[in-house]
Amino acid sequence: MFRPENREDSVRKIIPVVIFLAAFSLFSQKATLSWGLTLKEGDNLRDLSLKGLGGEEIHLASFDGKVVILTFWSTWCSRCREEMSFLKKISRSFGDVEIIAVNQEAEEDINIDEIRNFLEEMGGNFHVALDEGYRLWDRFGINALPTTVILDERGTVRFAESNFYFASPEKIEETLTKLCKTGNS
Repeated sequence: MFRPENREDSVRKIIPVVIFLAAFSLFSQKATLSWGLTLKEGDNLRDLSLKGLGGEEIHLASFDGKVVILTFWSTWCSRCREEMSFLKKISRSFGDVEIIAVNQEAEEDINIDEIRNFLEEMGGNFHVALDEGYRLWDRFGINALPTTVILDERGTVRFAESNFYFASPEKIEETLTKLCKTGNS
């Protein structure tokens, strides 16, 4: 049975534990942003082919010698909108970077005009691909949108992260700065 003075002691002991657990939860969430993402630094995607918005094949090998950003996104994703805006700005700073926006709409929800309107509104100079049947979503273990992947000039993954919300802008810029200054890493 608690006496009043014991209750106060208990509360004083519990408060630091609650604060610790809250902080741990917040920081561990940041650490697990790419949980489930099977695509890792060092993987090579040079031989990957994607279906373009107009039905054409987009072969990553055709971008040899250039840094490529793959962004997996959807028209309904507000964070994707933030990332697209960021990528548009950053592509001006790093001139020879190619951006391929891989749309993640469900097949029954794909509306080419809606996708084009979204991209027109964003104003970026992106190549656009469709992930039909969530083939890449499943293959790479994508669990959140946007997911951003940066490939070096040889098609090797140098950055892969799901969810733009946390520290991704700085990490993306840091990775691009390194790749564009040093060439292949």
